Amino acid sequence: MSFARGSRAGAGACLVLALPALAAAQQGAARAATADAAGVQRAATTITATDFARRLSILSDDSLAGRKTGTPGLETAAGYVAAELKALGLRPAGGANGFVQRYPLRSYRVDAAATTLSLGAGPLVLGKDFGLAPSQKQELSAELVYAGQARDTARRLPPQVAGKLVAFSLSGAPEPSWNRIMQRVMEAGRAAGAAGIVFILDPSVGEGLFAGMRPALAGERAELPALPTLAIAATAVAPGFAAAGQPLDSLRQALTGDAAPIATGITITLRQPLTIREESVPNVVALLRGSDPVLRDQYVVVSAHMDHVGVGRPDEHGDSIYNGADDNASGTVALLEIARAFRALPQPPARSILFLAVSGEEQGLRGSDHWVANPTIPLERVVADLNLDMVTRNAPDSIAVLGQELSSLGTTVQALAMAHPELRLTIPPGNPWPQIALIEMSDQLPFLHAGVPSVFFFSGMHPDLHRPSDELARCDTDKGARAARLAFLLAHATAQAAARPSWTEEGRRAFPPRASGN
Repeated sequence: MSFARGSRAGAGACLVLALPALAAAQQGAARAATADAAGVQRAATTITATDFARRLSILSDDSLAGRKTGTPGLETAAGYVAAELKALGLRPAGGANGFVQRYPLRSYRVDAAATTLSLGAGPLVLGKDFGLAPSQKQELSAELVYAGQARDTARRLPPQVAGKLVAFSLSGAPEPSWNRIMQRVMEAGRAAGAAGIVFILDPSVGEGLFAGMRPALAGERAELPALPTLAIAATAVAPGFAAAGQPLDSLRQALTGDAAPIATGITITLRQPLTIREESVPNVVALLRGSDPVLRDQYVVVSAHMDHVGVGRPDEHGDSIYNGADDNASGTVALLEIARAFRALPQPPARSILFLAVSGEEQGLRGSDHWVANPTIPLERVVADLNLDMVTRNAPDSIAVLGQELSSLGTTVQALAMAHPELRLTIPPGNPWPQIALIEMSDQLPFLHAGVPSVFFFSGMHPDLHRPSDELARCDTDKGARAARLAFLLAHATAQAAARPSWTEEGRRAFPPRASGN
Protein backbone atom coordinates (compact mmCIF):
# COMPACT_ATOMS: atom_id res chain seq x y z
CA MET A 1 0.00 0.00 0.00
CA SER A 2 1.21 3.45 -0.89
CA PHE A 3 1.31 6.50 1.39
CA ALA A 4 2.99 8.68 -1.25
CA ARG A 5 -0.10 9.76 -3.16
CA GLY A 6 -2.25 12.78 -2.36
CA SER A 7 -6.03 12.92 -2.65
CA ARG A 8 -7.96 14.48 -5.50
CA ALA A 9 -11.43 13.38 -4.52
CA GLY A 10 -13.15 11.88 -1.49
CA ALA A 11 -15.69 9.13 -1.00
CA GLY A 12 -18.29 8.57 1.69
CA ALA A 13 -18.44 5.64 4.02
CA CYS A 14 -22.07 4.53 3.71
CA LEU A 15 -23.13 1.85 1.26
CA VAL A 16 -25.56 3.09 -1.39
CA LEU A 17 -28.09 0.42 -2.30
CA ALA A 18 -29.65 2.42 -5.10
CA LEU A 19 -32.46 0.75 -7.03
CA PRO A 20 -30.69 1.05 -10.42
CA ALA A 21 -27.60 -0.57 -8.95
CA LEU A 22 -29.69 -3.35 -7.42
CA ALA A 23 -31.47 -3.95 -10.72
CA ALA A 24 -28.17 -4.11 -12.55
CA ALA A 25 -26.83 -6.55 -9.99
CA GLN A 26 -29.89 -8.78 -10.35
CA GLN A 27 -29.58 -8.66 -14.13
CA GLY A 28 -25.90 -9.59 -13.85
CA ALA A 29 -26.73 -12.44 -11.49
CA ALA A 30 -29.33 -13.75 -13.92
CA ARG A 31 -26.85 -13.61 -16.81
CA ALA A 32 -24.20 -15.35 -14.70
CA ALA A 33 -26.72 -18.10 -13.86
CA THR A 34 -26.98 -18.98 -17.55
CA ALA A 35 -23.34 -20.04 -17.47
CA ASP A 36 -22.34 -23.39 -16.09
CA ALA A 37 -22.85 -22.59 -12.39
CA ALA A 38 -21.32 -25.87 -11.30
CA GLY A 39 -18.31 -25.20 -13.49
CA VAL A 40 -17.87 -21.75 -11.97
CA GLN A 41 -18.03 -23.23 -8.48
CA ARG A 42 -15.48 -25.92 -9.40
CA ALA A 43 -13.18 -23.27 -10.85
CA ALA A 44 -13.41 -21.21 -7.65
CA THR A 45 -12.38 -24.21 -5.55
CA THR A 46 -9.10 -24.52 -7.47
CA ILE A 47 -8.00 -21.56 -5.34
CA THR A 48 -6.66 -23.25 -2.20
CA ALA A 49 -4.81 -22.14 0.90
CA THR A 50 -2.00 -24.60 0.05
CA ASP A 51 -1.40 -23.11 -3.36
CA PHE A 52 -1.77 -19.61 -2.00
CA ALA A 53 0.90 -20.29 0.64
CA ARG A 54 3.27 -21.84 -1.91
CA ARG A 55 3.12 -18.84 -4.21
CA LEU A 56 3.31 -16.42 -1.28
CA SER A 57 6.49 -18.10 -0.04
CA ILE A 58 8.10 -17.50 -3.44
CA LEU A 59 7.15 -13.83 -3.75
CA SER A 60 8.01 -12.94 -0.15
CA ASP A 61 11.30 -14.85 -0.01
CA ASP A 62 14.43 -13.05 1.22
CA SER A 63 16.07 -13.70 -2.16
CA LEU A 64 13.81 -11.03 -3.71
CA ALA A 65 15.15 -8.46 -1.21
CA GLY A 66 11.81 -6.77 -0.67
CA ARG A 67 10.89 -6.33 -4.37
CA LYS A 68 11.62 -2.63 -4.48
CA THR A 69 10.84 -1.16 -7.89
CA GLY A 70 14.05 -0.68 -9.86
CA THR A 71 15.91 -3.54 -8.17
CA PRO A 72 16.77 -7.08 -9.35
CA GLY A 73 14.31 -8.46 -6.79
CA LEU A 74 11.38 -6.71 -8.46
CA GLU A 75 12.56 -7.87 -11.88
CA THR A 76 12.66 -11.45 -10.56
CA ALA A 77 9.14 -11.09 -9.17
CA ALA A 78 7.87 -9.71 -12.49
CA GLY A 79 9.55 -12.58 -14.34
CA TYR A 80 7.87 -15.10 -12.05
CA VAL A 81 4.42 -13.52 -12.48
CA ALA A 82 4.84 -13.36 -16.27
CA ALA A 83 5.98 -16.99 -16.44
CA GLU A 84 3.03 -18.16 -14.35
CA LEU A 85 0.53 -16.29 -16.53
CA LYS A 86 2.18 -17.64 -19.67
CA ALA A 87 2.07 -21.20 -18.30
CA LEU A 88 -1.69 -20.79 -17.85
CA GLY A 89 -2.01 -20.16 -21.57
CA LEU A 90 -2.99 -16.50 -21.28
CA ARG A 91 -2.14 -14.08 -24.06
CA PRO A 92 0.62 -11.50 -23.64
CA ALA A 93 -0.93 -8.03 -23.38
CA GLY A 94 1.96 -5.76 -22.45
CA GLY A 95 2.58 -4.42 -25.93
CA ALA A 96 5.83 -4.81 -27.84
CA ASN A 97 7.52 -6.61 -24.92
CA GLY A 98 5.00 -9.42 -24.71
CA PHE A 99 3.77 -9.90 -21.15
CA VAL A 100 5.85 -6.96 -19.89
CA GLN A 101 5.01 -3.29 -20.31
CA ARG A 102 8.02 -1.16 -19.44
CA TYR A 103 7.87 2.45 -18.34
CA PRO A 104 10.46 5.02 -17.24
CA LEU A 105 10.89 5.68 -13.55
CA ARG A 106 13.02 8.45 -12.15
CA SER A 107 14.68 7.65 -8.85
CA TYR A 108 17.02 9.62 -6.66
CA ARG A 109 19.25 9.25 -3.66
CA VAL A 110 19.95 11.96 -1.11
CA ASP A 111 23.45 12.26 0.32
CA ALA A 112 22.25 12.05 3.90
CA ALA A 113 25.71 12.70 5.36
CA ALA A 114 25.98 15.99 3.46
CA THR A 115 22.41 17.13 4.17
CA THR A 116 22.35 20.09 6.56
CA LEU A 117 19.64 22.19 8.16
CA SER A 118 20.04 25.27 10.36
CA LEU A 119 17.57 27.78 11.80
CA GLY A 120 19.70 30.27 13.67
CA ALA A 121 20.51 28.18 16.73
CA GLY A 122 23.04 25.78 15.19
CA PRO A 123 22.82 22.83 12.77
CA LEU A 124 20.32 20.02 13.25
CA VAL A 125 20.96 16.30 12.74
CA LEU A 126 19.05 14.43 10.02
CA GLY A 127 17.07 11.49 11.44
CA LYS A 128 17.43 12.71 15.01
CA ASP A 129 16.26 16.31 14.95
CA PHE A 130 14.52 16.44 11.61
CA GLY A 131 13.14 14.39 8.75
CA LEU A 132 13.05 15.33 5.09
CA ALA A 133 10.95 14.56 2.02
CA PRO A 134 13.39 15.71 -0.69
CA SER A 135 12.39 18.15 -3.38
CA GLN A 136 13.76 19.59 -6.60
CA LYS A 137 15.46 22.36 -4.61
CA GLN A 138 18.84 21.11 -3.44
CA GLU A 139 19.49 24.40 -1.61
CA LEU A 140 16.94 26.62 0.10
CA SER A 141 17.05 29.62 2.41
CA ALA A 142 13.76 31.24 3.41
CA GLU A 143 11.96 33.05 6.21
CA LEU A 144 9.77 30.94 8.51
CA VAL A 145 6.18 31.86 9.38
CA TYR A 146 4.02 29.92 11.86
CA ALA A 147 0.49 28.90 10.82
CA GLY A 148 -0.78 26.95 13.83
CA GLN A 149 -2.01 23.38 14.14
CA ALA A 150 -1.97 21.05 11.11
CA ARG A 151 -5.36 19.46 10.59
CA ASP A 152 -7.21 17.16 8.23
CA THR A 153 -9.42 19.79 6.62
CA ALA A 154 -9.14 21.93 3.53
CA ARG A 155 -7.65 25.33 4.28
CA ARG A 156 -6.35 28.39 2.48
CA LEU A 157 -3.20 30.33 3.24
CA PRO A 158 -2.91 34.09 2.60
CA PRO A 159 -0.77 35.47 -0.27
CA GLN A 160 1.70 36.81 2.29
CA VAL A 161 3.22 33.34 2.73
CA ALA A 162 4.44 33.24 -0.89
CA GLY A 163 8.17 32.54 -0.98
CA LYS A 164 8.26 31.66 2.73
CA LEU A 165 8.52 28.40 4.68
CA VAL A 166 5.22 27.80 6.48
CA ALA A 167 5.39 25.93 9.79
CA PHE A 168 2.56 23.90 11.36
CA SER A 169 2.42 21.99 14.62
CA LEU A 170 1.61 18.28 14.24
CA SER A 171 0.40 16.47 17.33
CA GLY A 172 -2.22 14.12 18.62
CA ALA A 173 -3.15 12.43 15.34
CA PRO A 174 -2.78 8.63 14.99
CA GLU A 175 -0.05 7.46 12.63
CA PRO A 176 -2.33 6.43 9.69
CA SER A 177 -3.72 10.01 9.62
CA TRP A 178 -0.35 11.73 9.21
CA ASN A 179 -0.26 11.21 5.47
CA ARG A 180 -3.68 12.78 4.90
CA ILE A 181 -3.02 15.71 7.25
CA MET A 182 0.32 16.43 5.60
CA GLN A 183 -1.23 16.22 2.12
CA ARG A 184 -3.91 18.76 3.06
CA VAL A 185 -1.32 21.17 4.41
CA MET A 186 0.98 20.74 1.41
CA GLU A 187 -1.92 21.39 -0.98
CA ALA A 188 -2.55 24.69 0.81
CA GLY A 189 1.15 25.56 0.68
CA ARG A 190 1.40 24.88 -3.05
CA ALA A 191 -1.72 26.93 -3.76
CA ALA A 192 -0.30 29.91 -1.86
CA GLY A 193 3.15 29.77 -3.49
CA ALA A 194 5.00 28.85 -0.29
CA ALA A 195 8.69 27.99 -0.52
CA GLY A 196 8.11 24.88 1.56
CA ILE A 197 6.30 23.31 4.51
CA VAL A 198 7.68 22.63 7.98
CA PHE A 199 5.94 20.34 10.46
CA ILE A 200 6.90 20.89 14.10
CA LEU A 201 6.45 17.55 15.83
CA ASP A 202 5.40 16.82 19.37
CA PRO A 203 7.50 14.07 21.01
CA SER A 204 4.73 11.51 20.48
CA VAL A 205 4.90 12.08 16.73
CA GLY A 206 8.58 12.66 16.02
CA GLU A 207 10.11 9.18 16.10
CA GLY A 208 7.40 7.49 14.06
CA LEU A 209 7.22 10.18 11.41
CA PHE A 210 11.01 10.33 11.02
CA ALA A 211 10.97 6.57 10.42
CA GLY A 212 8.23 6.98 7.83
CA MET A 213 10.15 9.71 5.98
CA ARG A 214 13.49 7.89 6.05
CA PRO A 215 12.87 5.72 2.95
CA ALA A 216 12.31 8.88 0.89
CA LEU A 217 16.00 9.71 1.25
CA ALA A 218 16.83 6.54 -0.69
CA GLY A 219 14.64 7.31 -3.67
CA GLU A 220 11.31 5.83 -2.64
CA ARG A 221 9.37 8.39 -4.67
CA ALA A 222 9.38 8.41 -8.42
CA GLU A 223 9.22 12.17 -8.79
CA LEU A 224 10.69 15.02 -6.82
CA PRO A 225 8.04 17.51 -5.71
CA ALA A 226 8.71 21.21 -6.18
CA LEU A 227 7.70 21.91 -2.57
CA PRO A 228 10.20 20.71 0.08
CA THR A 229 8.72 19.22 3.23
CA LEU A 230 10.57 19.19 6.56
CA ALA A 231 9.57 17.64 9.87
CA ILE A 232 11.44 19.01 12.89
CA ALA A 233 11.17 17.86 16.49
CA ALA A 234 9.70 20.54 18.73
CA THR A 235 12.58 20.08 21.17
CA ALA A 236 15.08 20.79 18.38
CA VAL A 237 13.33 23.87 17.03
CA ALA A 238 12.42 25.44 20.39
CA PRO A 239 15.85 27.09 21.01
CA GLY A 240 15.71 28.83 17.63
CA PHE A 241 12.25 30.22 18.37
CA ALA A 242 13.32 31.35 21.81
CA ALA A 243 16.43 33.08 20.43
CA ALA A 244 14.19 34.97 17.98
CA GLY A 245 11.95 36.15 20.83
CA GLN A 246 9.09 33.94 19.68
CA PRO A 247 8.68 31.05 22.19
CA LEU A 248 6.90 28.18 20.48
CA ASP A 249 4.33 27.75 23.28
CA SER A 250 3.39 31.42 23.01
CA LEU A 251 2.93 31.14 19.27
CA ARG A 252 0.67 28.11 19.70
CA GLN A 253 -1.53 29.98 22.16
CA ALA A 254 -1.63 33.12 20.04
CA LEU A 255 -2.63 31.43 16.80
CA THR A 256 -5.86 29.43 16.62
CA GLY A 257 -8.27 28.55 13.84
CA ASP A 258 -7.60 30.25 10.53
CA ALA A 259 -5.82 33.32 11.91
CA ALA A 260 -3.10 34.78 9.70
CA PRO A 261 0.33 33.15 10.06
CA ILE A 262 2.78 34.90 12.36
CA ALA A 263 6.26 35.94 11.21
CA THR A 264 8.94 34.37 13.42
CA GLY A 265 12.03 36.27 12.33
CA ILE A 266 13.76 32.91 11.76
CA THR A 267 15.51 31.99 8.52
CA ILE A 268 15.87 28.30 7.74
CA THR A 269 18.69 27.16 5.47
CA LEU A 270 18.61 23.69 3.91
CA ARG A 271 21.15 21.89 1.75
CA GLN A 272 20.24 18.44 0.34
CA PRO A 273 22.68 17.12 -2.31
CA LEU A 274 21.21 14.31 -4.39
CA THR A 275 21.78 12.18 -7.46
CA ILE A 276 19.04 11.29 -9.96
CA ARG A 277 18.82 8.38 -12.38
CA GLU A 278 16.32 7.06 -14.91
CA GLU A 279 15.26 3.42 -14.89
CA SER A 280 13.02 1.20 -17.00
CA VAL A 281 10.69 -0.87 -14.82
CA PRO A 282 8.00 -3.50 -15.52
CA ASN A 283 4.29 -3.99 -15.36
CA VAL A 284 3.06 -7.49 -16.26
CA VAL A 285 -0.08 -7.72 -18.41
CA ALA A 286 -1.94 -10.84 -19.61
CA LEU A 287 -5.28 -11.40 -21.32
CA LEU A 288 -7.97 -14.06 -21.22
CA ARG A 289 -10.10 -13.52 -24.31
CA GLY A 290 -13.86 -13.53 -23.70
CA SER A 291 -16.27 -15.95 -25.35
CA ASP A 292 -19.04 -13.60 -26.50
CA PRO A 293 -18.47 -12.28 -30.06
CA VAL A 294 -19.60 -8.79 -29.04
CA LEU A 295 -18.78 -8.47 -25.34
CA ARG A 296 -15.28 -9.93 -25.71
CA ASP A 297 -14.17 -6.45 -26.79
CA GLN A 298 -14.98 -5.19 -23.31
CA TYR A 299 -12.65 -5.91 -20.40
CA VAL A 300 -12.67 -6.53 -16.66
CA VAL A 301 -9.28 -5.68 -15.13
CA VAL A 302 -7.94 -7.63 -12.14
CA SER A 303 -5.02 -5.69 -10.68
CA ALA A 304 -2.44 -5.94 -7.89
CA HIS A 305 0.95 -4.41 -7.24
CA MET A 306 4.03 -6.66 -7.15
CA ASP A 307 6.44 -4.21 -5.50
CA HIS A 308 7.30 -3.44 -1.90
CA VAL A 309 9.89 -1.19 -0.22
CA GLY A 310 13.08 -3.29 -0.45
CA VAL A 311 15.87 -3.32 2.11
CA GLY A 312 15.89 -0.77 4.91
CA ARG A 313 16.75 -0.09 8.51
CA PRO A 314 17.21 -3.33 10.53
CA ASP A 315 14.65 -4.11 13.19
CA GLU A 316 15.45 -5.25 16.73
CA HIS A 317 16.22 -8.74 15.38
CA GLY A 318 18.67 -7.45 12.77
CA ASP A 319 16.29 -8.16 9.88
CA SER A 320 16.63 -5.49 7.17
CA ILE A 321 14.58 -7.14 4.38
CA TYR A 322 11.07 -5.74 4.10
CA ASN A 323 9.50 -8.83 2.52
CA GLY A 324 6.03 -7.38 2.03
CA ALA A 325 4.26 -10.74 2.32
CA ASP A 326 0.87 -9.14 2.94
CA ASP A 327 1.78 -5.87 1.17
CA ASN A 328 1.45 -6.91 -1.53
CA ALA A 329 2.72 -10.36 -2.35
CA SER A 330 -0.70 -11.48 -1.10
CA GLY A 331 -2.62 -9.47 -3.70
CA THR A 332 -0.27 -10.63 -6.46
CA VAL A 333 -0.77 -14.26 -5.44
CA ALA A 334 -4.54 -13.68 -5.42
CA LEU A 335 -4.28 -12.34 -9.00
CA LEU A 336 -2.40 -15.48 -10.11
CA GLU A 337 -4.89 -17.75 -8.37
CA ILE A 338 -7.81 -15.92 -9.98
CA ALA A 339 -6.15 -16.31 -13.38
CA ARG A 340 -5.84 -20.05 -12.79
CA ALA A 341 -9.51 -20.26 -11.75
CA PHE A 342 -10.58 -18.56 -14.96
CA ARG A 343 -8.56 -21.05 -16.98
CA ALA A 344 -10.35 -23.88 -15.14
CA LEU A 345 -13.77 -22.73 -16.38
CA PRO A 346 -15.58 -24.87 -18.98
CA GLN A 347 -15.46 -21.78 -21.21
CA PRO A 348 -14.27 -18.19 -20.73
CA PRO A 349 -16.81 -15.59 -19.60
CA ALA A 350 -18.50 -13.27 -22.08
CA ARG A 351 -16.15 -10.34 -21.52
CA SER A 352 -12.38 -10.54 -21.61
CA ILE A 353 -10.31 -10.48 -18.41
CA LEU A 354 -7.10 -8.44 -18.22
CA PHE A 355 -4.63 -9.36 -15.48
CA LEU A 356 -2.48 -6.35 -14.55
CA ALA A 357 0.38 -6.77 -12.06
CA VAL A 358 1.96 -3.36 -11.62
CA SER A 359 5.14 -2.02 -10.05
CA GLY A 360 5.86 1.40 -8.56
CA GLU A 361 2.82 1.42 -6.28
CA GLU A 362 4.95 2.28 -3.27
CA GLN A 363 6.42 5.21 -5.22
CA GLY A 364 2.99 6.76 -5.70
CA LEU A 365 0.96 4.42 -7.96
CA ARG A 366 3.43 4.88 -10.80
CA GLY A 367 2.79 1.59 -12.61
CA SER A 368 -1.00 1.86 -12.59
CA ASP A 369 -0.77 5.53 -13.50
CA HIS A 370 1.39 4.61 -16.48
CA TRP A 371 -0.90 1.80 -17.66
CA VAL A 372 -4.02 3.98 -17.45
CA ALA A 373 -2.22 6.75 -19.37
CA ASN A 374 -0.78 4.21 -21.85
CA PRO A 375 -3.29 1.34 -21.90
CA THR A 376 -2.49 -1.78 -23.88
CA ILE A 377 -6.20 -2.24 -24.65
CA PRO A 378 -8.70 0.56 -25.33
CA LEU A 379 -9.36 2.18 -21.95
CA GLU A 380 -12.92 3.14 -22.91
CA ARG A 381 -13.71 -0.58 -23.17
CA VAL A 382 -12.61 -1.32 -19.59
CA VAL A 383 -15.81 -1.82 -17.61
CA ALA A 384 -14.31 -2.38 -14.14
CA ASP A 385 -11.11 -2.71 -12.13
CA LEU A 386 -10.96 -5.14 -9.21
CA ASN A 387 -7.83 -4.34 -7.22
CA LEU A 388 -6.29 -6.60 -4.54
CA ASP A 389 -3.88 -5.09 -2.03
CA MET A 390 -3.21 -6.76 1.36
CA VAL A 391 -5.71 -9.61 1.76
CA THR A 392 -4.25 -11.97 4.40
CA ARG A 393 -4.39 -10.24 7.78
CA ASN A 394 -6.75 -9.44 10.68
CA ALA A 395 -10.20 -11.01 11.18
CA PRO A 396 -10.42 -14.33 9.30
CA ASP A 397 -14.14 -13.92 8.60
CA SER A 398 -14.16 -10.41 7.11
CA ILE A 399 -12.72 -8.62 4.07
CA ALA A 400 -13.20 -4.96 3.21
CA VAL A 401 -14.21 -4.09 -0.33
CA LEU A 402 -13.50 -0.39 -0.47
CA GLY A 403 -15.30 1.75 -3.01
CA GLN A 404 -18.42 -0.44 -2.96
CA GLU A 405 -20.57 2.64 -2.37
CA LEU A 406 -19.34 4.17 -5.65
CA SER A 407 -20.86 1.73 -8.14
CA SER A 408 -23.08 -1.31 -8.65
CA LEU A 409 -19.99 -3.47 -8.01
CA GLY A 410 -20.73 -3.00 -4.31
CA THR A 411 -24.22 -4.46 -4.56
CA THR A 412 -22.94 -7.35 -6.64
CA VAL A 413 -20.11 -8.30 -4.29
CA GLN A 414 -22.41 -8.13 -1.25
CA ALA A 415 -24.89 -10.43 -3.02
CA LEU A 416 -22.11 -12.87 -3.91
CA ALA A 417 -20.80 -13.00 -0.34
CA MET A 418 -24.31 -13.82 0.89
CA ALA A 419 -24.83 -16.42 -1.84
CA HIS A 420 -21.57 -18.20 -0.97
CA PRO A 421 -21.53 -18.88 2.79
CA GLU A 422 -18.77 -21.44 2.21
CA LEU A 423 -16.40 -18.49 1.76
CA ARG A 424 -17.01 -17.52 5.41
CA LEU A 425 -16.49 -13.85 4.57
CA THR A 426 -18.62 -10.88 5.46
CA ILE A 427 -18.07 -7.50 3.86
CA PRO A 428 -18.56 -4.46 6.10
CA PRO A 429 -20.37 -1.59 4.37
CA GLY A 430 -18.32 1.33 3.10
CA ASN A 431 -14.91 2.08 4.66
CA PRO A 432 -14.47 0.51 8.11
CA TRP A 433 -11.63 3.00 8.72
CA PRO A 434 -13.29 6.31 7.76
CA GLN A 435 -10.47 8.37 9.27
CA ILE A 436 -8.21 7.19 6.42
CA ALA A 437 -8.96 7.84 2.74
CA LEU A 438 -7.99 4.28 1.77
CA ILE A 439 -9.69 4.44 -1.62
CA GLU A 440 -6.94 6.90 -2.61
CA MET A 441 -4.07 4.68 -1.48
CA SER A 442 -3.82 1.88 -4.04
CA ASP A 443 -3.95 1.11 -7.74
CA GLN A 444 -7.71 1.46 -8.21
CA LEU A 445 -7.32 5.24 -7.94
CA PRO A 446 -6.05 5.91 -11.50
CA PHE A 447 -8.92 3.81 -12.84
CA LEU A 448 -11.47 5.73 -10.78
CA HIS A 449 -10.11 9.05 -12.01
CA ALA A 450 -10.29 7.69 -15.57
CA GLY A 451 -14.01 6.98 -15.12
CA VAL A 452 -13.76 3.21 -14.54
CA PRO A 453 -15.88 1.76 -11.67
CA SER A 454 -13.47 0.05 -9.28
CA VAL A 455 -13.27 -1.69 -5.93
CA PHE A 456 -10.36 -2.50 -3.64
CA PHE A 457 -10.13 -5.80 -1.69
CA PHE A 458 -8.28 -5.06 1.57
CA SER A 459 -7.97 -6.85 4.91
CA GLY A 460 -6.86 -3.85 6.96
CA MET A 461 -3.86 -2.11 8.49
CA HIS A 462 -1.57 -3.93 10.90
CA PRO A 463 1.60 -3.18 12.92
CA ASP A 464 3.83 -5.04 10.43
CA LEU A 465 2.98 -2.73 7.52
CA HIS A 466 6.19 -1.49 5.83
CA ARG A 467 8.31 -3.30 8.40
CA PRO A 468 10.58 -6.37 8.16
CA SER A 469 8.00 -8.33 10.18
CA ASP A 470 5.52 -8.42 7.25
CA GLU A 471 6.42 -12.04 6.57
CA LEU A 472 4.73 -15.23 5.39
CA ALA A 473 4.36 -16.65 8.90
CA ARG A 474 2.02 -13.80 9.86
CA CYS A 475 -0.25 -14.20 6.84
CA ASP A 476 -3.56 -16.07 6.95
CA THR A 477 -3.28 -17.86 3.60
CA ASP A 478 -6.66 -19.52 4.05
CA LYS A 479 -8.26 -16.07 4.30
CA GLY A 480 -6.23 -14.95 1.28
CA ALA A 481 -7.53 -17.90 -0.74
CA ARG A 482 -11.13 -17.23 0.26
CA ALA A 483 -10.77 -13.53 -0.59
CA ALA A 484 -9.35 -14.52 -3.98
CA ARG A 485 -12.34 -16.81 -4.58
CA LEU A 486 -14.71 -13.94 -3.81
CA ALA A 487 -12.81 -11.64 -6.17
CA PHE A 488 -12.92 -14.36 -8.85
CA LEU A 489 -16.69 -14.68 -8.47
CA LEU A 490 -17.08 -10.90 -8.72
CA ALA A 491 -14.86 -10.76 -11.81
CA HIS A 492 -16.82 -13.60 -13.40
CA ALA A 493 -20.23 -12.06 -12.59
CA THR A 494 -19.06 -8.71 -13.96
CA ALA A 495 -17.72 -10.33 -17.12
CA GLN A 496 -20.98 -12.25 -17.64
CA ALA A 497 -23.43 -9.43 -16.91
CA ALA A 498 -25.48 -8.02 -19.78
CA ALA A 499 -24.75 -4.45 -18.67
CA ARG A 500 -21.45 -2.97 -17.58
CA PRO A 501 -21.25 -1.75 -13.93
CA SER A 502 -23.00 1.56 -13.25
CA TRP A 503 -22.04 4.42 -10.96
CA THR A 504 -24.06 5.42 -7.91
CA GLU A 505 -24.79 9.09 -7.35
CA GLU A 506 -22.09 9.13 -4.69
CA GLY A 507 -19.65 7.64 -7.18
CA ARG A 508 -20.54 10.24 -9.81
CA ARG A 509 -19.90 13.04 -7.34
CA ALA A 510 -16.60 11.64 -6.11
CA PHE A 511 -15.21 10.43 -9.45
CA PRO A 512 -17.19 11.95 -12.34
CA PRO A 513 -17.21 9.44 -15.22
CA ARG A 514 -15.61 10.40 -18.49
CA ALA A 515 -17.18 10.69 -21.91
CA SER A 516 -16.47 6.98 -22.55
CA GLY A 517 -19.88 6.17 -21.08
CA ASN A 518 -18.69 4.62 -17.83
